[in-house]
Amino acid sequence: MAQSHQGLTHTNRGRVMIGPLPDDFLRLPSPAVGNAPTSSAPQSNRVESLDRSLLNHIEISLAEARVVKNYGVGRMNLYCRVRVGSRIEVTRTGNSGKNPRWNHTVSCALMPGVTSVLIEILDERTFSEDERIAWAHIELSDAVVSGQTVMDNWFDLNGKQGTGAEGQIKLVVSCTPPLSSPQFVNPVAGMVQHPVAVLPQQGQPQSAPQQQQ
Repeated sequence: MAQSHQGLTHTNRGRVMIGPLPDDFLRLPSPAVGNAPTSSAPQSNRVESLDRSLLNHIEISLAEARVVKNYGVGRMNLYCRVRVGSRIEVTRTGNSGKNPRWNHTVSCALMPGVTSVLIEILDERTFSEDERIAWAHIELSDAVVSGQTVMDNWFDLNGKQGTGAEGQIKLVVSCTPPLSSPQFVNPVAGMVQHPVAVLPQQGQPQSAPQQQQ
C-alpha cells in the first residue's frame, strides 16, 4: 500500500515523486565560469603531425605460400594479415589448400622507427574463430628502406612445426624514398612552410662590392 506525504509516495520499492516535476529535475548543474574547462589539446599536436609526403613508401607483394601441414578436417582457406607499424591489411582467401595464391599488394607509408613487417597466415573458419597457421617477421635493412635494393625471395614461416619449419611464403618488398621538397613547421602557428628562394627583382640595382682601401 502506498502512503503519500508532501509530494512523495512511499511504496514497497522505495520513495517516488508524484505531481508536477520541478524545473531543475534531472538537470546537471552548470560549472562555474571560473572553473570552466579549457581545451586540453596541446598546440604541439599539430607540430608533431607528420607530413606523409616526406615518408618512405613501402610496397609488399604477397604472391603465394607453401604450408607443410593441413590443420583441420577439410581443406584450409588461408589468407594473409600484414602489419606495417600500426597499419593492418588483410588479403583475400586463397582457395588452394596448403598452397594458397593471393597476388595481393600492400602499399602504405613507412613510419619512422618501423624496421620490420609481420606476415601472418590464418585459416578462415566458418563455425569457429580463425586460426593462425604460420607467421614471419621480415626485417627491413637500410638498403631496402632507402630504395637501393628490393627483396624478392621465399621467406621461412614459423608455426607449430617449429621456427622456420612451417613452410615458406613468396614476397617482394620494396621502398620508395620521398619525392617532395623539404618542409618546415612553424612551432608558433603550427603551420607547414615551404622554403622559398628570394631572388632580386628585375631592374633592381645590386650594390657593388666595396673596395678595400
